[in-house]
Amino acid sequence: MPSSGAARGGLLGPAEPIQPLIWLGQGKLLLLLLLLLLLLQATGAGMLASPVNQQLGYS
Repeated sequence: MPSSGAARGGLLGPAEPIQPLIWLGQGKLLLLLLLLLLLLQATGAGMLASPVNQQLGYS
């Protein structure tokens, strides 16, 4: 019985400092995805707006 408790403690011990790193990694991935979406929206809107502006005579 005590050995299984020690094994559980050993498994939980190293996992605790690793979890924040995993969360940070997920956060960075989410930030990168958001930045990519913003860039795509900005470029997509610019590509769509430029022909419209040319047709309307704004540019």
